[in-house]
Amino acid sequence: MLKWIKKLKTIVARYDNDFSKEHARIMELEKLIRERTNIAVDVGVAGTSHVIVVGRYRNVDYVQTYALNTPDLATLIEQLQQMERYGVVRRVDAPPQFRAVFERVRHEF
Repeated sequence: MLKWIKKLKTIVARYDNDFSKEHARIMELEKLIRERTNIAVDVGVAGTSHVIVVGRYRNVDYVQTYALNTPDLATLIEQLQQMERYGVVRRVDAPPQFRAVFERVRHEF
């Protein structure tokens, strides 16, 4: 029991330091995702817009599309502003409902 209390005291004493380290790591990962992710949008006239997310992580490329049913342009703009936290938002035309993962090919000479 005494051993457990000592361990608990150690955990409590290190909590603030460990918390700030983990917070810094999360911020670093968010920056990495933001740098390697592009978000493209095909704005639809009928209310359905298509969002394409393209990213790269650990030498693998990712592609994912989403259909957003937005009643007006203002709602779509608000959603895209929230998505800017995770990548650069652009406007493009693209096919809906497409998903793919590609492994990068390395040529070593």
